[in-house]
Amino acid sequence: AEMQMRQYKILREEMKFQRLGFGLVQVLKCSFRTLEEAESLSSFLANFFSDPEQVITGISELMVNAVEHGNLGISYDEKSALMKEGSWKKEVDRRLNDPRWMDRTATVVFERKENACYLQITDQGEGFSWKGFMEIDPSRAMHNHGRGIAMANVLSFDRLLYNEKGNQVTGMVRVQQKDTNGTSWNNQELR
Repeated sequence: AEMQMRQYKILREEMKFQRLGFGLVQVLKCSFRTLEEAESLSSFLANFFSDPEQVITGISELMVNAVEHGNLGISYDEKSALMKEGSWKKEVDRRLNDPRWMDRTATVVFERKENACYLQITDQGEGFSWKGFMEIDPSRAMHNHGRGIAMANVLSFDRLLYNEKGNQVTGMVRVQQKDTNGTSWNNQELR
């Protein structure tokens, strides 16, 4: 048991050490194509934020959207129907191997500025009318999907901005600043 405790302590130290490394990154750009890559990258990218737990769901939802709705062009209604039939995953795989969509990639850029961290996700899709998805819509409450953007907007990011077309989204998280007597405050002024 003592050896196991020592192992945990080493792991915790290692994690603290890595957190320091994550905190030193200023700009990072990645590209991804599949849902697996999107999921894997989202847990990696969450570490760049001071509270990974807070942002992980939002990052994951937005990156998955970039693949399935953006690059693969699966509409909201199509997804509802595919999920009902239980063939959603199969359709995603089919489109990933279809010449019409297979060359599309999505990119994600992380940027740390003095008072906020930004995550920008861009896909090569036609875009969509995102305005109706920014808040939780009671009419979609019974659907088995469709809450991802609202969750990202409300829970994960301090601000979420789409470009007009809807194929690029930027999430912003303010950095907690400490003032001289150690209490933290949010810097509202964004440059």
